[in-house]
Amino acid sequence: IPPTSIVAGAEPCYSGAIVRTRSGELIVSPCGELVLSPPAPAIVTMPRARAILSTASSGVHPLELLYQCDGLQWQASYTAILTNDRTLQLTGYLHVLNSTHSTFQCNTLQVVAGSVNIRHSPRYRMAPGAALRIQSAEMEDAVSQESLGEYHLYTVPFSATILPNTTTTLELRPTTALPYLQRLVAYGRNYTGFERDEQEQQIPVTVVVEVTNSTKEPLPAGSVRVWQQDSRGVLQLLGQDNIAHTPQGEKIELSVGEAFDVKASRRELDYKRLAERAAQHTVEYSIRNRKNTAVRVSVVETFAGDWDITSSTIPFVKRSSRQVAFDVAAPAGEVVTFRYTVQHRW
Repeated sequence: IPPTSIVAGAEPCYSGAIVRTRSGELIVSPCGELVLSPPAPAIVTMPRARAILSTASSGVHPLELLYQCDGLQWQASYTAILTNDRTLQLTGYLHVLNSTHSTFQCNTLQVVAGSVNIRHSPRYRMAPGAALRIQSAEMEDAVSQESLGEYHLYTVPFSATILPNTTTTLELRPTTALPYLQRLVAYGRNYTGFERDEQEQQIPVTVVVEVTNSTKEPLPAGSVRVWQQDSRGVLQLLGQDNIAHTPQGEKIELSVGEAFDVKASRRELDYKRLAERAAQHTVEYSIRNRKNTAVRVSVVETFAGDWDITSSTIPFVKRSSRQVAFDVAAPAGEVVTFRYTVQHRW
């Protein structure tokens, strides 16, 4: 071994003679003799699969090998482009994550979408709702989908090379135009029945994009990035949200972000303790529209226990046993206020 060999550390810590004996030991001298153990033998991958095959006839017979692989996972993602004619152009993608040290060559890739229950020992983790199978098959024209028990099986016929320690992206579904509705929602206070607010609160106004999966196929769970063109025709990212497994005909709500020019504030004008387990709140909301166009904001309040709105300056809709929504029309450049009184019993 040359005298300039590095023995340890990031920099050369010894520049003298290094001798390897016949047994493999390293002797460093003359600055005191240091004997290093021989290097470990090559690592043998275990366990290994062994199979005994028998056939009644001679000749060439095809063999298909199926096995569980913890190092392959997949996930879906989508791009949603909002257009001026109130349509959303949705494109789906399939991302195959290969954390193994093997390369997979495939003509057909099949993935299962659904809440697949796979129990592992604590040291292993797998993406929920994902199973993957790679097989060799004839090429088809487009991605196909079929039911598989309570899941959905997607067959991607594109030839792909899944390289080790990489993520391979394939098109899951072509671009589809879907009508959408954009709403502004202010999610207000979540009452437990006995709390009171003594200070004014600023409530974020969330931009929500509603779209119904009117395609002929379900949408696997994944992330959705929402884009829109600016005045120069350049796509700009508006926000990102996640969706669950969405069957055909189900509605999707995407929380894109917070409105810049529309603000909401909330303050409690009056509080009365009616009994040991009963109280009354009078609340006022202010919606400030700084845009040059009129907007509508849905203010959502959440209650617990038994509750009843005894008075309100604007109409409201009881959405469930816990939620009520106030629809506020805010003209351009104006501030709109409304009040309501609610009684709690818990």
